[in-house]
Amino acid sequence: MQSRFFTLLLLCASVCVQAQKSKPPRPNSDLLASGTYHSLFIRDSSLFASGQNVYGQLGNTIKAGTLSPLKIAIPGKYVSVATRAYTSLALRDDGTIWGWGFNNYGEVGNGNRTHQLNPVQLGRDSNWVSISSGDAFSLAIKSNGSLWGWGKNTSNQLGIPIPPDISLVPIRLGTSTNWKRVSAGINSTLAIKTDGTLWAWGLNAFNMLGTGDASAQPAPVQVGSDKDWVYVSAGQAHSFGIKRDGSLWAWGANQNGQLGINSALKQASPVQVGTDKNWKAVACGQQHTIALKQDGTIWAWGRNTNGQLGLGNIGSKRTPQQIGKANDWIEVAAGNLQSLAMKKDGSFYGWGANSYGELGVGNTVNQLIPMQVR
Repeated sequence: MQSRFFTLLLLCASVCVQAQKSKPPRPNSDLLASGTYHSLFIRDSSLFASGQNVYGQLGNTIKAGTLSPLKIAIPGKYVSVATRAYTSLALRDDGTIWGWGFNNYGEVGNGNRTHQLNPVQLGRDSNWVSISSGDAFSLAIKSNGSLWGWGKNTSNQLGIPIPPDISLVPIRLGTSTNWKRVSAGINSTLAIKTDGTLWAWGLNAFNMLGTGDASAQPAPVQVGSDKDWVYVSAGQAHSFGIKRDGSLWAWGANQNGQLGINSALKQASPVQVGTDKNWKAVACGQQHTIALKQDGTIWAWGRNTNGQLGLGNIGSKRTPQQIGKANDWIEVAAGNLQSLAMKKDGSFYGWGANSYGELGVGNTVNQLIPMQVR
């Protein structure tokens, strides 16, 4: 009897291990995101939102905004959020995507163009592993490495050469099955494949694609020939990437020093920011940049009209400036004119523009230094 019991126990353990191994990896799980006038947070696997809500981007079924994070009452455990403008997306641990908010171009992906005041599931697929929200368009990666997009496509930001100008449901980009990370900008997109190559498509008026010129790209084109990219972030008109050695690279618009290269000249191809090789993550705002180093410190540069650099003052910076002295930061996010960050203890902080309570700190006062989200 004992022998049978231990046999069953070993069999159960084996099944559990196999189940754990088969769980799809999530290449970028973001616990915070900031759009134009609202922000999203994941705390203890639950969704929270603060700020403006005229399009339902807070997901609370009413159009009233909130100055502190309000819990979004939908069941499930959430692992990642995404937003850039007025649309919100969330990825659940069961591999489903949920969307809400502005939906004039179908960027929620639920088959219509009606603004969604509360979260709705995107289709029935449950094998999504990564999400990214641009300005009126969205992209996501499935566990099989395929890349999908929906919403506005007037600049080929979905990467479809012969576009419908709008797609109300996810459509697949090509046949590749080795997409690893994707970042949607305003009218352009950047993505990394599992082989470490960097790809770009969409509008390119300010060289944000990094292809060496300002030609728009209707379909994905490789940026350079390097195969060591591990992280990428698309902003309004500037872009950043991190290589395997921890070096930080920038390209695109630079009128406010948002590339961090001590210049205001735009760059048509990736250029290295400084000589440091300990960068871990980077987030592009409208015209500012926030980045995280491997030592847990956070840095900022670019436009600083509303305190979005978190340095305690106003005035643009052309090179990376450390925000405070803390070294326990683990994640950063950049909104329109505001920034967010998360510490190891799970606490959230916000700074910059706060006209609608988008920082979640309980008021509508712009914050010049990181303030804890309430």
